[in-house]
Amino acid sequence: MDYVNKTAETTIPLIHESTINAFIPLLEKNREYIEKIPRKTFQYGPTARHQLDVYYPISNASKAPILFFVYGGGFSMGNRVFPEPQSLGYPCLGAYFAHRGFVTIIADYRLVPNVKFPGPIKDLRDAFLWIFDDKPEVRLVGHPAPDVDNACIMAHSAGATYISTLLLHPAILSPSVRPGFLARIKKVVLNAGAYHFRGAFAADPVVLEQLYGSPAEIREKEPLTLLETASTDIIKSLPDILMIRGEKEPQAIIDANEDFRKELEKHLKEAGGGRSGQTEVKLLVNVGHNHISCHWALSSGEGEAWAEEVIKFLKG
Repeated sequence: MDYVNKTAETTIPLIHESTINAFIPLLEKNREYIEKIPRKTFQYGPTARHQLDVYYPISNASKAPILFFVYGGGFSMGNRVFPEPQSLGYPCLGAYFAHRGFVTIIADYRLVPNVKFPGPIKDLRDAFLWIFDDKPEVRLVGHPAPDVDNACIMAHSAGATYISTLLLHPAILSPSVRPGFLARIKKVVLNAGAYHFRGAFAADPVVLEQLYGSPAEIREKEPLTLLETASTDIIKSLPDILMIRGEKEPQAIIDANEDFRKELEKHLKEAGGGRSGQTEVKLLVNVGHNHISCHWALSSGEGEAWAEEVIKFLKG
């Protein structure tokens, strides 16, 4: 964490590679701990971007709760496993939560410019539904099976934008699918998402146009607008939500998170609460972290305190 602590810069493109490079040697020291966790890859859809990895806890339990992790990447980048020398990047997260009892799942999804809204969100929906089918091939002898009735989602950056959209959009989860789907999702953690694109941009304007379309279409489809226009039934169907962000986020991300949190609390109170009665939404600030560092810190032995707070929420 020395690099992050000493760096005041918050602009994501300027701190992206240098933050990752700071954690690579820390993760390499713990490679054995990370790779001790079994990992299997499955195809959930038709293309190379429709694959997911499952990380299995080391336990004699028959079942274990599921944690879906959805990575970010500015809508145009991201992989569930990066090439060397960054190959421990998301395995470090998968192993971290598997060591703590979760069947952890990380899915790829299609990226801009090769897909338009709502394609990536439908990909993620389909990955979740593929797991919820409780396919025998997903089970690994000697390890807990995924408990498909006890799942949580944690999503970061563009991933949090997509998951908040999935929860709030009236059509991506059809009326026939929505109740059963959300009944399996117990908790959601939204980490530093871009929930609106008003004022200072929280994402590349060119990429936003490729994903959403015109400025009017961007406004119509962004999560904050979906929240502002959500029906009472959608609000009352929401699982418990925890919002988190790094201490050293770009101001546009800080503003978008606070705006979304306030609007979410307003709608939850007006609806009489979400599915379990939630009316207040906690915002956890990950002290010392920038936009990139929180997930790369996992299994490194440094900067992991935020994840323990998340686990308390998930298991609470």
